[in-house]
This record gives sequence, C-alpha cells and structure tokens, in this order.
Amino acid sequence: MRVWYPVEWILAWIVVLCFAVKYLLDAAYHYLAMRNLQSFPNRWCRVVPLTTIPQTRQRLVPQEALTQLVELLRRQLPQQQQQQQQQQQLPDNKDQENNNKENGTNGNEKQEPETTTTPTTPTMANDDDDETTKKEEQRKFDDIFFSDDFIVSTMSTNLEARRLASMAMIPHFDPRCMTPQASFLQFQFQPHESALLKQLQRLWPQLLQLMGIPTTTTYKYDLSVIVPAYLENPISLLITLTTAWKHCAHNLDPSRTPLKIQVILVNAGLCGDDDRSLSETLVGHFCKTNTTKKEDAAKGDENETKDKTTYDKWSDFQILEYRQGGGRGGCMNFGAQHAQGRILTFLHSDVLLPENWDTMIVQTLRSDDDQNNSNNKKSSSSSTVNLCAFGMGIDDSPHRGLKGERYPPGLQAAAWQGRLRSNVCQLPYGDSVLSVRASAFDFVGGYPPNQPLMEDFALVQLFRQRAGLFPKEEPLAILPANIACSPRRWQQTNVPYVALANWTLLHKYHYQGATAEELYELYYGRPIRSTTALTTTTTTTSNNKEKTL
Repeated sequence: MRVWYPVEWILAWIVVLCFAVKYLLDAAYHYLAMRNLQSFPNRWCRVVPLTTIPQTRQRLVPQEALTQLVELLRRQLPQQQQQQQQQQQLPDNKDQENNNKENGTNGNEKQEPETTTTPTTPTMANDDDDETTKKEEQRKFDDIFFSDDFIVSTMSTNLEARRLASMAMIPHFDPRCMTPQASFLQFQFQPHESALLKQLQRLWPQLLQLMGIPTTTTYKYDLSVIVPAYLENPISLLITLTTAWKHCAHNLDPSRTPLKIQVILVNAGLCGDDDRSLSETLVGHFCKTNTTKKEDAAKGDENETKDKTTYDKWSDFQILEYRQGGGRGGCMNFGAQHAQGRILTFLHSDVLLPENWDTMIVQTLRSDDDQNNSNNKKSSSSSTVNLCAFGMGIDDSPHRGLKGERYPPGLQAAAWQGRLRSNVCQLPYGDSVLSVRASAFDFVGGYPPNQPLMEDFALVQLFRQRAGLFPKEEPLAILPANIACSPRRWQQTNVPYVALANWTLLHKYHYQGATAEELYELYYGRPIRSTTALTTTTTTTSNNKEKTL
C-alpha cells in the first residue's frame, strides 16, 4: 500500500490540475458571455430564468409550459379585465340601443320579426350558426391580451407563473427538441401564444428586477439554519450543531449581542436506531422542559401542569420528519417552508462551520433595503448580495475528521480545487454552506422541485447568472473563511475518482442536458426511489404535530 501512495498522490494532483484549468476556462467564458449579454436585453429571456427549472424527465417542453401559463393568467385575470374581454366578444349594447331607438321600440320590449318574401332555407341558417360559433370560439383565444401591468403584478406574486414562463422561454436539451433552437422552431404556437412570447421577451428585464423589490414580510429570526440528514449518526449531527454553537460570534466574544438563530433538522430517515433516539440525543442536549403548576381559579384545580420549553443555546430548535423522497433538494425545500429567518443557511450534516460564521453571513447578506422596506422600489445605487458561501476546506484531523482511518493521498489537492472553484470561479457547491436571503430564495422557487441530484448547482448557477448580468447590483460573495468538510467520500474511493465523477456529472448536466434521474442512476447505480406523498410526523420542542403532505 505504501508503494502506491506516491503514485496515487501524483495522479491526484495531475487530475485536479487538469480540471482546475477546465474550471478556469469555463469561468472566463461565462464572464465574457454574460458581459456581452448585458448589451442585448432582448436575449436575457433565453439565458437567465426567473426561477430554478427542474431538469428532470417530467419537465415541460416550451409549448406545454406556455399553454399552461396562458390558462393560469386567464384564471388570474381581474374581474374588470374579464368584463372588458366579454365586451369585445359580445355585440356592443350601445349599438343595439341605437337601433332600437331608430325603429321606435324600447330595448325591454320584444320586437316582432319582420316578414320577408324571400324564404330562408334551414340548411343555410345552420351553416351560419356553425360558422358564428366557430368564430366566437376562435375569438376567445385570438382576442386574449394581457396588459403589461397585469403580467408584472402576477409574476411578482405567483411562483407557478414565474416557473412556467421560465420553462417556456429558456431553451433546453430534450428528446422532443434536440437542440435549443428547435425548442421554438419545431412547435407551432397559436397566435395568442406567439404574442405572449413576444410580450414576455420585451418585459423580461423588468421581470428580473422584481427580486430586488423589498418585501414587507416580518421575520422572527435573523438566521435559519437548515440541516438535511439521511443515514447520519446522531452523534455526528450533535458534533456539527455543537461546533456551530461554539463558533457563534457571541460565544467567542461575550461583548457581542447574540443573534436570533433558528435550527431546523430535516430527518429524511435512518438516522440512528430510530427517530426517537435522534430526538432524545439532540433535543435533550439543546433544550430543556420545565414543568410548572397552572392554577384554574374558576374550577379550583391546582393539579393541572403546563410544560414550558426553554432553549439553552438556539432561539428555536426543530426536528422535522421528511419522507417524500426527491433527494437532498426536496429535504431542504421542506425545511425552508418551516423556516422563519430572514436568511436561510443550508448546512450539510458532515460540515463544520468556522468561527464567527453567523456574523459573517448576516453582515454580508444585509443591505440598505432591509432598513427601508417602506419604499417598494429597488434603489439603483444599492448593492444586494443574495447568495454567499464559505471557502472549501477538508477536516483532516486524525480523530474527528479521519476517524482513525487512512489519509487519502492528494486530499489537500481536492481542498485546493474546491477553493479555486468557489473563490475564483464563483461556483460553490452545497458543501460550502450556501446562505440565501429568504426573499430571494422564495422568488426563485428554492431548489428545483423533485430533482434528486445537482440541485445545489442549479440554484448557484441561477444566482451566478444574475451576478454576471447585474455585477454591481447583485454580486455573489465568497466569505473569507473555510469550512471543514468530512473526508469520508474521498476515503471510500480516492481523490482522482471523486474529481472525475464530479466533473462528469457537471458536464453531462450542464452541457449535454442529461436529466437528474439519469445522473442519479449513473452515480449510484440504482434507479431513484419514486416520490410519493406520505404521512410525516413533525417533531418540535414544544409540541408534536402530524401533517399529511
């Protein structure tokens, strides 16, 4: 084994350096492409979507997405606009009243039909009725017109509309449309659909700016830490959360004011012997329950007790049970739905946070717009960071990181490549602890739904494109500290294999348009578990709730 150690070390550095050059070339191409795109706003709708788009087998083609978008917009039409469309489709009542006045009859009175000498054949009358009906049905679609203000207001409040518009406008690789150009050339759109496409293309720069409008939402916590867990040891989760607590800024410097931090652990299953052991290990460590007597003066009952939960460390701590499948992205979306923090931090269960991590995240994602939420316009001079991440690092300590097992040759080369990819190429992965403003996360729809793999790349790539398009308004930030990631995946195989696997998945997903299901089957060697709605138990520190998802 020792004979092959230097060979494996040299091979690891060669593979890492080759992929590092590839990452640098892709970053340079991305920078030049986005800078060139700034001069052509009419092309933004073909490159930068409004939301994350699931690259799965169930993704809609542009024609299907546009048809559903038209139906959604028709349902969202205000009553006033529906009345205007009805007036366009039906005969004008004013003209009818004028004709009645000329004939000397009242509009409420029935007018006797005039007798004509020329008889009308029944077949001709039926043909005229059929033609009239067809014209009215055709006119229902041809006369559909949505005002610019209505589309902008609907897109600002309706996530489904934003996602359908993104799938309709962004070309993609699909067996039904083999090239991006064929996405629009192969399908034959209805006249009203073509008009809506042109309208969305014209409004797309304005729609992209909707994310920057301050919201009036009030948040209960400064930060919500979401930890997805599957097949994890409760002791490892305890170490991750305890390290995060010890490295909070107010614990290192007692003069600082502690932040309100909420921790949500999403248990996807098989963490410990059973879910009860996980709850007892974590909840018992971070929280304590005080039993107090509650006296009812009306009934004179002094034996009734009330349990009050207090938090020794975090402002709030919850364990949510998630059984819907769909990979880590669905797990984190589920946790984000229950989060009440202004900032969402997604912490993987095998990652240790650096010192002062909470202060760095809050100060980086805090903007001037947070203090001026009364103005519903985005300031042109303000700079808002929507996403930040830490630099890459690997925990190579003998006991905590390596856990007494072998040290993979070239492990520091993998850490160096991760820092190069995140710090220089602005492409951090999920293990770099992504932190997103809650308003921006809700606007883009979170992680792509029902996508079992590459969910972190899809989210980062969207914010990376926006940062390239608006470099001064929405920059991407890499924090000046490194996390400590567990080396277990490099210990299971080796450094060259992990680097090659990561690049292969990225190349097939981003450049060849492979679906997430295909990548999952390629990486894990088994088909993905079907996503079914199951009854999950939401375990909190205060009460137990059962929810059907």
